Formats: sequence, C-alpha cells, structure tokens
Amino acid sequence: MSYELHEFATGDTLYAAELNEMDAQIRANTNAIALLNGEIVERDPITFETQAGGYWDKTNSWVEDSAAYAKRTCLIPVEGGDHFAYAANSRWNVPSVIWFDSDENLLSWEQWTNPEGGMILYTAPQNSAYARFYALGYAEPVNLEVHYLYGGSNRQITIESGDDGYWSWQNVWVSESGCGSKRTNPIIVEAGDTFYYTGADLANVYGSVFYGSDGSIVQRTIHSDNGAVATHVITPPDDAVLVRFYSLSSETGAEGCTLGVSYVNEGTDEPGEVSSSIIKLRAMNCLWGKKYVACGDSFTEGDFTNYTDENGNSAKDSDAYDPALGLYKTYPWWIAERNRMILVNEAKCGTTMYNNGSASAFSVTRYTEVPADADYVTICFGLNETSATIGTLADTTNDTVMGAWNIVLEYLITNLPYAKIGIIIPDAWCSEAMREALIAVAEYWGIPYLDLTGDAKVPLLIGGKRGGDTINSKAIALRNAAFQVTDADSHPNLKAHEYRSTVIENFMRSL
Repeated sequence: MSYELHEFATGDTLYAAELNEMDAQIRANTNAIALLNGEIVERDPITFETQAGGYWDKTNSWVEDSAAYAKRTCLIPVEGGDHFAYAANSRWNVPSVIWFDSDENLLSWEQWTNPEGGMILYTAPQNSAYARFYALGYAEPVNLEVHYLYGGSNRQITIESGDDGYWSWQNVWVSESGCGSKRTNPIIVEAGDTFYYTGADLANVYGSVFYGSDGSIVQRTIHSDNGAVATHVITPPDDAVLVRFYSLSSETGAEGCTLGVSYVNEGTDEPGEVSSSIIKLRAMNCLWGKKYVACGDSFTEGDFTNYTDENGNSAKDSDAYDPALGLYKTYPWWIAERNRMILVNEAKCGTTMYNNGSASAFSVTRYTEVPADADYVTICFGLNETSATIGTLADTTNDTVMGAWNIVLEYLITNLPYAKIGIIIPDAWCSEAMREALIAVAEYWGIPYLDLTGDAKVPLLIGGKRGGDTINSKAIALRNAAFQVTDADSHPNLKAHEYRSTVIENFMRSL
C-alpha cells in the first residue's frame, strides 16, 4: 500500500498550512515515507561490548565489582513504538534497557529478571530516540540477546545455524559432536496467526517456544518427537506475544538440518472471527491451506548453482532462495505462496524414480516418507534416467522405470487414498521414449498427467517439444534464452519456475 502526499494552497482549507508542514516533514524523513509505503526500514546491526570488573547501572554509570562481568549493546537509534526482543540477566541495580532522548539524556529505564529460558518484548516509548540494553553475569560468556522486531505484514523470519551442538528450549547452546541445529529469530505473535513449521525436534530441543507478555514461557512443544523432519500447523496460545522455532539434526551438521517457518494472518472483521470474505475465498479455492508434497529431481528442488542475481549473489544467497522456509523458489514454492499451502518439497537434485543403486532413488524409500496427510502430491521424474531400462507395465521390481512407478503408485493409492495425485512429464531433455512410458504408466493407474514436453496446450518452456509437434527453432532458442539458468546450464531459472507454476497450478486444480 502506498500513500500520496497532497499539496494545499493557502486558503483551500482552514488547515492548509498545517497540512503542508506535515507533508514537508514526511518528505524530509525517508524512514517515514518507507513506513507509510509498508516497506522495511533497514537498521544498522546491533553490536555488543563486554567488560569485566563491574557493571553499568540504571544511570548508565560504571560501578566497580571485581566478581562481575557486564555486557551492553551499542546506542541504538529508535522511533517510538519500535519493538525489541530481549533475553538476559538483569537484576539489582542493572537495567534491562535504558531509553534516551534525542540529546542522549536518560528518559526512563526498565528491568526484567529473566525466568528460566524466558524472553520479553520491549516497546520503545513514543518520546525516545535511542535505546541501550544491558546484562550482568558472574562468569563468561555473559548472555545478552537483543533483536529488533517488525510487526504486522512486515514481520521477518531469519534462521541461524550452528554445528556440533544444539540450542535447548532455554536458548542455551549445548555442545554435542556431530549434531547440527537451526533456530529462528524471535517473531512477534499477533491475533489470528497460524504458523507452519517444517523441522525435526527431539528430547531437549522443542520445535516451538511461545513467550507471554511477562517474558515467561507459556507453551513449548515437541512436535515430531522422534527427530524426523515433518510439517506441522501451529496455532499460538492466546496469551503469546513472541515465538521462536528450533530444529535438530542428530546425524549431520547444520547443513543437513531442516528448518522452515512461515505464517498466515487471515485478517478479521471482529476479534477472533475470520472475515466472511476470507471464508468465501477459501470455499472457492480448492488449494487454499492444503498440504502439498512436491516429489522430483532438480527441476522441482531447484539447481541454482550457476545462477547469479542482480546483486551478484548466487545459490542460497540469491533472490532464488527462501531462507525462512529453507527452499528454493521453484514452481511448488510459487503455488504454495499464492494459495497459502503447507509445502513439503521433498525433491532431490540428480535423482531418479527407478533404483539406480543410490539410496536417494525415489522408489527405494523416499516414496514411503510422503506424509500420510498430504492433500496434493505431484511427481516429476524422467530427466536423469537416460540410461535406464524402461521395462513394461508388468514389471514388479524397481530395477526398471515402469516397475518403479508401479511400486510407488500402488503404495500412494493404498496409503493416501484421498490425496490428489498428479504426474508431471518434464520438459527439457526428457526423451520421447520416456514421455511415452510416463503416459502409459499414468493411464495404467488412472493418474492424471501434465505433459510439459508434448501437450500443445502447454506453453513452450525449455528444450522444445516432443510427440511430433513442429516448433519454430527460433521460438525454442528464445524460450531457452529466457528460461535457462545460463546458456550452458539448462535448468529452469527463477523466472522459469514462476512462469511454469501457473501451468502446474491449473493442472492441480483439475485433480
């Protein structure tokens, strides 16, 4: 949403001069314009300093104490109403935060003694211009966590990783060789929120921890209970004002740890009641809020190894990656984003449907890990099986392409009888023989298919068309140039995934 600033001539209204002065003040303040337009104002990082032999008191003065260690933040510029999450020990004469005016004179201070594992939300007074946060300890390191938080539609979710250990529910780092852990920043909780969590929790690692207005923990939950990655829908407790999410990998480091978090706030007519317009939209949209499992290879997971965005960033540092969900923005991401779906992208680059000797082949064990509560499942394989034996529809082992599909589809139909299942025949280097095999097995099991490489009603994507259609070579060259990561890398780029997502979404609506 953007706001126009209007000029008034003297005499237009009684308040013309005042309104013009207000407009001038807003134009002079780039932060104000950004906030009016719903943008996020970039803030300088919060830095910390630690000093031994004393502490800073509520007047920001140094007090000698040979046994003490003190920690404080830099002087942080604030605007009235800014939100901060704070976790530390402050007691006796040590403040949690001091608010200062524009001349850096002390305005007021607040103190909160951290209950075990707690975290409190502080809001800057309207007349404050700066803040400084403090902590006291009698051993190093001194714990002091301070996070600037955005509310409303600008809420951000960032993920922190750690190797050889994990964060407990008390926000304490526990060293353990071989483990990996991830956690989000603290996130403001608002009325009407629903959170979607994908991760693994176990023992002392709780998937979600909610905090109340007094800083205490009001709810902590282990969701999967066995260390397995799973997706869960979480409704916050009524008295929660902050939440933090965690995930654990007990076998690999942080690189192998999965943590994805997103949220939806429906908007309300009255507090606690979903608006009638939202209810109508949900009823009209068969995909809304459903659980979508996307199975496949690199054309589904995303291979952005050779991609560089406009800022020179590549791979997971680029605009093609969603760090909150821990996923590339491939076609399932776009579909789920538009329809507020719970997304499980289980695809793995370079993999096959049939058993090629790799444990990651889909028909070995991956197909049994498709969540039983999935509402929609799409399966897209065939690009990495150029040397595979296709076999026949009578095959019952996963050594052939047909046999592997037989095993997988029988399992899914048996164990997910009400899930909407669709087969996607890929574009690019999918051969005509593979295309015909996929059509045959889909028809054999009565599963609808979307033929990206042969259906004339599907727009030309990457690598031309199969099935005898005559396509202008110039059209193929132009589409490849627009949709490939690079000339030498024929994986779909970010725009390609966004483009094809509407085609695949339309197919999913027909299932």
